[in-house]
Amino acid sequence: MCNGESSRASQGGLVAILHPLYDSNKTFHKAARSQTWHLFFNDIQSGQTDSTMVQFSQDLDLMTSSRASRVDIHRDGDLSQSVSPTASSPQTPLYSFPVRPEGLWKTTGGAEMGISPRLPLEVGGDGIVGRRVSVVSETRAGETCIAEGIIGWN
Repeated sequence: MCNGESSRASQGGLVAILHPLYDSNKTFHKAARSQTWHLFFNDIQSGQTDSTMVQFSQDLDLMTSSRASRVDIHRDGDLSQSVSPTASSPQTPLYSFPVRPEGLWKTTGGAEMGISPRLPLEVGGDGIVGRRVSVVSETRAGETCIAEGIIGWN
């Protein structure tokens, strides 16, 4: 914690606290306005494969009903870049990976998936700490950002 002390012990890895975005003309998902989602990133080293485990705190049913289909990790850490949930960013994300129900493992209170190659869980360079992360829904009507936050240490 910057400029202070915290009694909370580090859990390891990274976390992003995502806030659902809403368009007043549409309902994109069933999350309550005050509900936050958590997205966890942890390294996996098993055998010869280096990958990253991504864990979603929202359950599989909510992920499916919200039509979450992609996670984008942006080059910036500025939440003001997304002025509306339908605004499309002209920049290509630093990292992007698909989220498909058939690729998610159901866990107690959430869902998880492995992605390869491994994401750099570090600060600076190509590291993802401090970067903006978006959960995107892709439909025939287009893309919509349904939740957004900043990646930090867990």
